[in-house]
Amino acid sequence: MNSTPVQPTRKTKTMSKLPTDDNNNAIQTLAFKGDTAQQIAIGASSAKNGTDFAATTRTLMVTPTVDCHIVQGNQTATATTSSHFLKGGQPYPIARNNCTRIAVIRATEDGTLHISEME
Repeated sequence: MNSTPVQPTRKTKTMSKLPTDDNNNAIQTLAFKGDTAQQIAIGASSAKNGTDFAATTRTLMVTPTVDCHIVQGNQTATATTSSHFLKGGQPYPIARNNCTRIAVIRATEDGTLHISEME
């Protein structure tokens, strides 16, 4: 049996806008998109952001200051205590999924939901 050593395949370098580590490997991360930060007051009634997200935005970073419930939707989105729960003080990267608004309602206390569009 004639056995020829297998040569490892060479990794080709691709152009990327992603930052790189010490070995020049891309780090999977996102950047904030310009001045697109929004805040929503979290209270006893459902509230939503006042400005639609950019159509080109694919990811949102939402960070509540208190425990809350959110729902993605459009201008008629309404959050309830049965909507998705978020723990306060934690950043959550979420896919925009073609939603234009996020509605939020408190779990127990008032606070703020910070929203950043990412690219």
